[in-house]
Amino acid sequence: MLASLILMGLSAGLTIQAFLEKGSEGTHKHSFYPAKETPRRILLGFIALVGFRYVLPIIGFAPSTFLFIFFLAKTLGHYGWRASISFGVATALLAYYLFQAWLRIPTPVGILGI
Repeated sequence: MLASLILMGLSAGLTIQAFLEKGSEGTHKHSFYPAKETPRRILLGFIALVGFRYVLPIIGFAPSTFLFIFFLAKTLGHYGWRASISFGVATALLAYYLFQAWLRIPTPVGILGI
């Protein structure tokens, strides 16, 4: 309940901020989705989500989470190899710890046993 209230408050703040900045002249210099790359980036994000869904039961939760975040960081975020691997490993370990150790929610175990 507390987490949902915090997320709702932050979402409301971001929404208000977006509407206030829209009317002002202080626009961002770099857009997350440049007009020329927008269709490609959306398609790659969708492919990554679908791939994550189908790879998850085969190789397990932690490895598929690593691959998903690595792919997003490398292709959509344009990060280097070291940063992409670091983000992937950190996210996979954090998510695994959160769901398995702390919340005790069973996650898919694939052929790797992870």
